[in-house]
Amino acid sequence: MVIGNGQPKNIQEIRQATHFTGKIFTDPSLESFKALGFSREISGILAPSALVDAFKAFKDGHRPSALKGDALQLGGAVVVGPGPKLYYYFQARKAGEHPAVQDIIEGCRSDKALEEAI
Repeated sequence: MVIGNGQPKNIQEIRQATHFTGKIFTDPSLESFKALGFSREISGILAPSALVDAFKAFKDGHRPSALKGDALQLGGAVVVGPGPKLYYYFQARKAGEHPAVQDIIEGCRSDKALEEAI
């Protein structure tokens, strides 16, 4: 599942752009992002390495679209359950930062959860 911070009216547009077939939710209040400890700071957007990454993405053909949601809100990745267990947690520190898929998979394969989930 994906939780974005845009408006519900943008879900179909996001689905078409990404081809994601799973569940997509929005939280314009940012309460879920706050609860997960995800950052909302201008330094994450203007970090020199974030700007370099943005230039590389642009050079590789990725073009920004119209803003949908809070541009300062950084995200992350969380794997919870089954049951009230947290198996994986990643908090982005800069725009465009994502965990390696292999790290997420390894977290899911763990026999022991990191800690009790929220």
